[in-house]
Amino acid sequence: MAHGTLKILQLNVHKRKEVQQSLLNDEDIKDYAVLAVSEPYARTVDEAVVTVPMGHHNWTKLIPTTKWNTTWPIRSMMWHRFDSQIGQC
Repeated sequence: MAHGTLKILQLNVHKRKEVQQSLLNDEDIKDYAVLAVSEPYARTVDEAVVTVPMGHHNWTKLIPTTKWNTTWPIRSMMWHRFDSQIGQC
């Protein structure tokens, strides 16, 4: 990734875990710093938001700090490259 350039990819995965995992494993997006995911595959288990995958060797998960009390607790999330300087407060 070039210094001074921020590449963001946005994709609606339509709550499909296979699409979400495929996105994270796609070698063609290695130059992107952030993946903005709409309608992610995420569920609530023991009052915690569980995503597929829960973690990834190239990406760090950022999820909203508030959630809906429904089957699908979040409407969007982001993943940032492990080597980018981004954090969640």
